[in-house]
Amino acid sequence: FRELGAEIFVINDNPDGTNINENCGSTHPEELMEYVVKKKCHMGFPFNGDADRCLAVDEQGNLVDGDFILTICAKYLKELGRLKDDTLVVTVMSNLGLMIACKNEKINTAVTKVGDRYVLEEMLAKGYSLGGEPSGHILF
Repeated sequence: FRELGAEIFVINDNPDGTNINENCGSTHPEELMEYVVKKKCHMGFPFNGDADRCLAVDEQGNLVDGDFILTICAKYLKELGRLKDDTLVVTVMSNLGLMIACKNEKINTAVTKVGDRYVLEEMLAKGYSLGGEPSGHILF
Protein backbone atom coordinates (compact mmCIF):
# COMPACT_ATOMS: atom_id res chain seq x y z
CA PHE A 1 0.00 0.00 0.00
CA ARG A 2 2.90 2.32 0.70
CA GLU A 3 4.16 1.75 -2.85
CA LEU A 4 0.73 2.85 -4.10
CA GLY A 5 1.09 6.12 -2.22
CA ALA A 6 -0.92 5.27 0.89
CA GLU A 7 0.01 6.66 4.28
CA ILE A 8 0.43 3.68 6.62
CA PHE A 9 -0.12 3.60 10.39
CA VAL A 10 0.94 0.49 12.30
CA ILE A 11 -0.32 -0.26 15.82
CA ASN A 12 0.31 -3.11 18.26
CA ASP A 13 3.52 -4.06 16.49
CA ASN A 14 5.84 -4.49 19.48
CA PRO A 15 5.65 -8.14 20.54
CA ASP A 16 7.62 -9.04 23.63
CA GLY A 17 7.20 -12.80 23.44
CA THR A 18 4.15 -12.88 25.68
CA ASN A 19 1.76 -10.24 24.32
CA ILE A 20 1.04 -11.73 20.88
CA ASN A 21 -2.65 -11.17 20.00
CA GLU A 22 -3.19 -9.52 23.41
CA ASN A 23 -6.26 -7.31 22.99
CA CYS A 24 -5.43 -6.74 19.33
CA GLY A 25 -5.32 -8.31 15.89
CA SER A 26 -8.00 -10.30 14.12
CA THR A 27 -9.30 -11.81 17.36
CA HIS A 28 -9.63 -8.41 19.09
CA PRO A 29 -10.10 -5.77 16.38
CA GLU A 30 -11.91 -3.23 18.58
CA GLU A 31 -8.91 -0.93 19.10
CA LEU A 32 -8.23 -0.84 15.36
CA MET A 33 -11.91 -0.16 14.65
CA GLU A 34 -11.75 2.91 16.91
CA TYR A 35 -8.35 3.96 15.52
CA VAL A 36 -9.57 3.91 11.91
CA VAL A 37 -12.43 6.28 12.78
CA LYS A 38 -10.35 8.54 15.05
CA LYS A 39 -7.54 8.94 12.51
CA LYS A 40 -9.98 9.15 9.57
CA CYS A 41 -8.31 6.23 7.81
CA HIS A 42 -9.82 4.72 4.67
CA MET A 43 -9.41 1.20 6.02
CA GLY A 44 -7.59 -1.00 8.49
CA PHE A 45 -6.37 -4.59 8.44
CA PRO A 46 -6.12 -6.58 11.67
CA PHE A 47 -3.88 -9.64 11.42
CA ASN A 48 -3.39 -12.30 14.04
CA GLY A 49 0.06 -12.83 15.55
CA ASP A 50 1.41 -15.20 12.91
CA ALA A 51 -0.38 -13.32 10.10
CA ASP A 52 -2.33 -16.30 8.78
CA ARG A 53 -5.64 -14.50 9.38
CA CYS A 54 -6.66 -11.08 8.16
CA LEU A 55 -9.91 -9.17 8.44
CA ALA A 56 -10.67 -5.60 7.40
CA VAL A 57 -12.15 -2.48 8.96
CA ASP A 58 -13.95 0.05 6.76
CA GLU A 59 -13.68 3.84 7.08
CA GLN A 60 -16.67 3.91 9.45
CA GLY A 61 -15.04 1.43 11.83
CA ASN A 62 -17.16 -1.54 10.78
CA LEU A 63 -15.56 -4.96 10.83
CA VAL A 64 -15.42 -6.77 7.48
CA ASP A 65 -15.15 -10.48 8.23
CA GLY A 66 -13.56 -13.27 6.24
CA ASP A 67 -16.85 -14.25 4.60
CA PHE A 68 -17.27 -10.75 3.17
CA ILE A 69 -13.64 -10.68 1.99
CA LEU A 70 -14.05 -14.12 0.40
CA THR A 71 -17.18 -12.99 -1.42
CA ILE A 72 -15.39 -9.94 -2.83
CA CYS A 73 -12.39 -12.03 -3.91
CA ALA A 74 -14.57 -14.75 -5.44
CA LYS A 75 -16.57 -12.23 -7.46
CA TYR A 76 -13.39 -10.56 -8.69
CA LEU A 77 -11.66 -13.83 -9.61
CA LYS A 78 -14.79 -15.01 -11.42
CA GLU A 79 -14.88 -11.78 -13.44
CA LEU A 80 -11.24 -12.44 -14.42
CA GLY A 81 -12.04 -16.05 -15.32
CA ARG A 82 -9.67 -17.25 -12.59
CA LEU A 83 -12.12 -18.82 -10.11
CA LYS A 84 -11.72 -22.53 -10.86
CA ASP A 85 -15.11 -24.04 -11.73
CA ASP A 86 -16.65 -20.81 -10.38
CA THR A 87 -16.30 -22.41 -6.95
CA LEU A 88 -15.43 -20.95 -3.56
CA VAL A 89 -14.41 -23.33 -0.75
CA VAL A 90 -15.85 -22.39 2.66
CA THR A 91 -16.59 -24.09 5.97
CA VAL A 92 -19.85 -24.88 7.72
CA MET A 93 -19.24 -21.70 9.75
CA SER A 94 -19.74 -19.43 6.74
CA ASN A 95 -22.84 -17.31 7.03
CA LEU A 96 -26.04 -17.18 5.02
CA GLY A 97 -25.07 -13.80 3.57
CA LEU A 98 -22.07 -15.38 1.84
CA MET A 99 -24.23 -18.20 0.49
CA ILE A 100 -26.87 -15.79 -0.86
CA ALA A 101 -24.24 -13.48 -2.40
CA CYS A 102 -22.53 -16.43 -4.08
CA LYS A 103 -25.83 -17.73 -5.42
CA ASN A 104 -26.67 -14.28 -6.80
CA GLU A 105 -23.27 -14.13 -8.52
CA LYS A 106 -23.60 -17.73 -9.79
CA ILE A 107 -20.64 -18.83 -7.68
CA ASN A 108 -20.72 -22.40 -6.39
CA THR A 109 -19.66 -23.22 -2.85
CA ALA A 110 -17.87 -26.33 -1.65
CA VAL A 111 -18.43 -26.66 2.10
CA THR A 112 -15.95 -28.35 4.44
CA LYS A 113 -15.55 -28.96 8.15
CA VAL A 114 -14.21 -26.07 10.24
CA GLY A 115 -10.49 -25.51 9.87
CA ASP A 116 -8.31 -24.00 7.20
CA ARG A 117 -6.61 -27.39 6.76
CA TYR A 118 -9.92 -28.84 5.48
CA VAL A 119 -10.40 -25.89 3.16
CA LEU A 120 -6.89 -26.41 1.81
CA GLU A 121 -7.43 -30.17 1.40
CA GLU A 122 -10.55 -29.53 -0.69
CA MET A 123 -8.79 -26.88 -2.75
CA LEU A 124 -5.85 -29.19 -3.48
CA ALA A 125 -8.06 -32.20 -4.20
CA LYS A 126 -10.20 -30.33 -6.74
CA GLY A 127 -7.78 -27.65 -7.90
CA TYR A 128 -9.94 -24.81 -6.61
CA SER A 129 -8.35 -21.37 -6.55
CA LEU A 130 -9.97 -19.71 -3.50
CA GLY A 131 -11.19 -20.73 -0.08
CA GLY A 132 -11.31 -19.62 3.51
CA GLU A 133 -13.13 -19.06 6.76
CA PRO A 134 -15.05 -16.26 8.50
CA SER A 135 -12.09 -15.93 10.89
CA GLY A 136 -9.98 -14.45 8.10
CA HIS A 137 -8.06 -17.47 6.84
CA ILE A 138 -8.03 -16.67 3.12
CA LEU A 139 -6.32 -19.19 0.82
CA PHE A 140 -5.46 -18.52 -2.82
